[in-house]
Amino acid sequence: MSINEFVKANYVDRRHTDSVKWDALLDLYGDENLLSLWVADMDFKAPQSALDAMQDYLKMGALGYRVLPSRYYQAYQTWMEDHFTLHVEEDWIRFSPGVVAGIHYILAAFTKKDDPILLQTPIYAHFFDLMEESGRPLVEVPLLYRSGQGYQCDFENFEAKIIEAGVKVYLHCSPHNPIGRVWTEAEQARLFEICHRHGVLIISDEIHQDFTFDDHIQIPALKVEQGKYQNQIFTLNSTSKTFNMAGLSHAHLVIPDPKLRAQYDQYWIERAGHPNINSLAAIGTQVAYEQGKTWLDQVKAVIYHNYLYIKDKFKENLPMIAIDPLEGTYLLYINIEPLLGSDSVQAFCQEKAKIAVNYGVTFRGGTDTYIRVNLATRPENIEDFVQRMIALSSGSFERVNE
Repeated sequence: MSINEFVKANYVDRRHTDSVKWDALLDLYGDENLLSLWVADMDFKAPQSALDAMQDYLKMGALGYRVLPSRYYQAYQTWMEDHFTLHVEEDWIRFSPGVVAGIHYILAAFTKKDDPILLQTPIYAHFFDLMEESGRPLVEVPLLYRSGQGYQCDFENFEAKIIEAGVKVYLHCSPHNPIGRVWTEAEQARLFEICHRHGVLIISDEIHQDFTFDDHIQIPALKVEQGKYQNQIFTLNSTSKTFNMAGLSHAHLVIPDPKLRAQYDQYWIERAGHPNINSLAAIGTQVAYEQGKTWLDQVKAVIYHNYLYIKDKFKENLPMIAIDPLEGTYLLYINIEPLLGSDSVQAFCQEKAKIAVNYGVTFRGGTDTYIRVNLATRPENIEDFVQRMIALSSGSFERVNE
């Protein structure tokens, strides 16, 4: 199936469907008519096989408690083996309503208030809210930006901050949101070795694991150096990004170490009991893992096409704006400082370009003039975005929109 054929068959105009991405624009941005390129979900239907399986369950009609079948675990395990050559035992797997919720549970089970948590910034904005809400002090280590090389880890500062602050947990983002880096095994091994020497637990958010491009290979944290650091790692992943199922609220929390698993399970018994798993989420997830690979390959082709369009058009018309390689995720982080003049980023985007994007200031790390653009949409929306940027740079935006 070509890109055009996939888009024609799967693109959804989500306005007036109670979509956060499109129907919350008035509340969040003050203008319901913006071109929406912000929150990380797609404008495409989930795989039809998964939709059909969920619809069959609803047609059956009895929506009572449901056991999680062995076929579910087999589907997940096979996906991880086939895509990442990572073996995951069934007993390692726990569940949460989402990756951020899972991180909250881990912090509650293994840390106490005032235990410092380290992040490499810029990073997913809701992690900052999580730290504040949980009462855990945040320790930021800004990533280093090198022209032509993109973002790199500052290993010396990383270790210095761990020692100085007495860090208890490192929250790893892999692939990294918003910068789109796919960390190499060597980079991760160096980070994890530092954590190991200083007794720091590692939470690895791998929700974007299935979106890598070119020759970049996702190395799960649990696989680094043949699993050398598994006894201090928690990994979280989900189909919420992979198959556009975020609304189903379902994520995997993988804990290989038996002592950590026991402590985590004890936390649940004492504080929350054992959570029920959403039946529709489990069915959709299982079938997507079993039958969704072709769909994923096609949607990745659309995403990479959109990235190349921005890269090529900016190189031709806006050479002052560097577009870093998209290694992973479907999010592009762009420094628009050369276009701003006296405008703020928000005023430029919302009042002039009429676009809704995520702002770099929310991701921190000294990236206040950046915007994060969601590439998981139809090419026409990306073309519209690019033309607005080009027109604004030449002062002809009003004429283009007449």
